[in-house]
Amino acid sequence: MRRKAVLREEEEENSERWNDWAAMQHALGFAEQAEIGFRKAFELDSSNLQAAANLGGMLVTRGCPVEATPFLLAALNTADAPQRAAVQNVISQISKMNGAPAPVAALAKT
Repeated sequence: MRRKAVLREEEEENSERWNDWAAMQHALGFAEQAEIGFRKAFELDSSNLQAAANLGGMLVTRGCPVEATPFLLAALNTADAPQRAAVQNVISQISKMNGAPAPVAALAKT
């Protein structure tokens, strides 16, 4: 009985697990499931910058750059230089699209 309680505790949902699951769904071509997973990961932990970057990038590829912007801006706070550069590149691309918020262009240069 005690072992089951430990397993349930270990199986508790968390942001990292949702992000990993969503990344696998994305890799397998299940975009809708991936989006749900990335959103859940970010909802559980808004400091999960990898989930923010993943969701933002996915929304951009789906043609939703305005919706992607807050997630990408959050992802800019990462300490990981290559990831930050990749996010800056995506933000720069958004700033060139029609309908992108004006502050995005300025933030992409930071």
